[in-house]
Amino acid sequence: NFARVTFEDRKEIVAIFNNLLRRQVGTKYPAVEHILQRPIILLKLIDGYDNADIALNCGMMLRECIRVQELAEVILHSPEFYRFFD
Repeated sequence: NFARVTFEDRKEIVAIFNNLLRRQVGTKYPAVEHILQRPIILLKLIDGYDNADIALNCGMMLRECIRVQELAEVILHSPEFYRFFD
């Protein structure tokens, strides 16, 4: 549904996503754990590159994700990773 919102709203969504990803509670990162349990989220962000309107926003969220080692490993070991080279 990312393509359904306005450009300005997408920028706000990216900022919220990135802030949640960095949020630490004690020694845990709840958003990271959530995404690790649902790797389809990362795959949907990769799929976002197919739509020029949301590719920039999806890329900004993916860049923030790959700063987290566990999420980067999910992406690197995924067959979808090779889509970046097509």
